[in-house]
Amino acid sequence: MRRDQILDAASESLALGSVADLDLAEIANKVGLKPTSVRYYFRNREDLAEALYHRRLEELEESLAAAEEQESLSGAVATIFDIELQNYALYLEGKANRRSQLGEVRTLHRSRRSRVGARYKEALERTRKLLNDRVNPADETVPLAAAQLLLENLFWLPAWIDDFRDWEFGYVRDQLTALTCGGILARTVRPNWKVLDETDAGTGKAIDNAAFLRTATQLICRKGYRGTSIDAIAAELGVTKGSFYHHNRIKESLVEQCFEESYNRMGEFQRKAAEMAGNPVDSIATVLASIIRVQLEQKEPLLRASALPGLPRAIRMATIERSKPVTRWYASELSRAAANGGVNPVDPNIAAQFISIGANATYDLARFHNYNSTRDSIANCLRLILYGVVE
Repeated sequence: MRRDQILDAASESLALGSVADLDLAEIANKVGLKPTSVRYYFRNREDLAEALYHRRLEELEESLAAAEEQESLSGAVATIFDIELQNYALYLEGKANRRSQLGEVRTLHRSRRSRVGARYKEALERTRKLLNDRVNPADETVPLAAAQLLLENLFWLPAWIDDFRDWEFGYVRDQLTALTCGGILARTVRPNWKVLDETDAGTGKAIDNAAFLRTATQLICRKGYRGTSIDAIAAELGVTKGSFYHHNRIKESLVEQCFEESYNRMGEFQRKAAEMAGNPVDSIATVLASIIRVQLEQKEPLLRASALPGLPRAIRMATIERSKPVTRWYASELSRAAANGGVNPVDPNIAAQFISIGANATYDLARFHNYNSTRDSIANCLRLILYGVVE
């Protein structure tokens, strides 16, 4: 009982912040215990964080069990999103705890990370099977990437759901279900897309700030914000810590700049696609393909949203605000495309979030599912985002 009370009190800290925000003394005060009593159950904040991650996965497993009772693909997917949205509605009413996010799992010690990761992989395969059994039970046709896309959109709902009122959550559920199952484009529409090149922002002559940003982004994508130290960034670049501080006063400032550069790079893809003066469907597909290539290639990835929970709240909120023009562009292009026909009847604002999350999430497809940056792999990712599971 007390263990559950501690987890309840700690879950919001991990939902809104990071492992570093799990203050055992503060949590003990919330539940009316002495800090020593909390340490009886959890020796340190990493111990507590691992328990929270396992509870989050247990919640996911319960959602999957409920979804497995549904016969149709849309019914199963709707159930998964509905349970998450119902819990968030109860949280807004003060009747439930906010669920922890999994953004900082990769920052845990290796043994802890392995345990949580193994359980997540089981949930991922279970999700894939859930989808596959309702699309083609006679053959294994649904890839793990489809399950990954669904779960990414589920876990990152809290990042944008506050744009909607709780009485609109049913509408959000239906839209996300339609996007996951049937995608954004009609089957008859086949965009003409290309992969755009990037201009190197560095000087090539010395270690400049752009080099710090690219290196920090690589490390944060792999290890998370908390798992990326100043020592690691300096060692990767072959420079001293003093050189790091010459360019960046604090690590939080560097991460903020990493997000800024990532948004600038995505914005540049959007600008170039718009200048081609093609139809909006081609523009969206070209931007998506370009981002997917960068993420699958792994060399200079765009910073994952999973780094957000580790940032101080003020920086985190400013960073989310900075992302809005990038997401708004997708919504605008989708609205233009809808006027020309060929786009499914989906909410452009929700679809824009679905696109952004899906494109950014392809980084993990290369790390964990053996995708590469070939045109075929890019096309496979595009199909999942643009046409859904049943393509």
